[in-house]
Amino acid sequence: MSYPKLIVFDFHGTLSLASGSEKSPILLGDFETSLKLGEHTLIKLNNLKNALRPYKNGDWYSAMQKSNIDPFIMMPTLKDIILFVDDMRHHRKDVIFSIASMLEDEKFMYDMMRYCFESQGKISPFLQEAIISSHSLNRMMSKGKDDKWPHISVILERMKLSIDKSDIVLIDDSENVVSYMSRNGVCSILVQDYFRLTDWNKGCFVELETESNNDILKLLSSFRK
Repeated sequence: MSYPKLIVFDFHGTLSLASGSEKSPILLGDFETSLKLGEHTLIKLNNLKNALRPYKNGDWYSAMQKSNIDPFIMMPTLKDIILFVDDMRHHRKDVIFSIASMLEDEKFMYDMMRYCFESQGKISPFLQEAIISSHSLNRMMSKGKDDKWPHISVILERMKLSIDKSDIVLIDDSENVVSYMSRNGVCSILVQDYFRLTDWNKGCFVELETESNNDILKLLSSFRK
């Protein structure tokens, strides 16, 4: 079995909370002051940032440390992600893990990954140069909001890598993005409720078995466990 050289995660809804803010006081509860989730609390990433700001004098990492926030609030499937990283590295020691986000601040993503992995006695596999948001894409030509190849191109450029599309996997919670990237030759895995090991086991997303996606169909079997 072959394993990919580069695994690219989306951020919002895949590794961490959905973007934006929860406005309903009933759903939000007192999270922004207590940093505690009630039984029916629903938060988004901006609510998380609002809760951390009173602790923030420098970077987000130190704010997370000072607040002692539960890492599973930020990454609900953190255990799955850690198991996945360990398993991938067992099979391929040089595998690179990266993040491609349309909206989020790169430093926030880096600090959050560092804090969450360290809380479990692990070192984050996500290097700063492998975490990309749209802020880094000014000079890149995107073919639309579903195109994440510009992100991947910046990752490859920053890390001085030459990797074929057939050795790259994208993991994303947007069906439009996953569909678009699949049609353009990148094995893409659709996530519906944060990334879980079962998502990986389902393999690459395929809409129709046409000649245009024969390569994706081959990847479906090669990347599945």
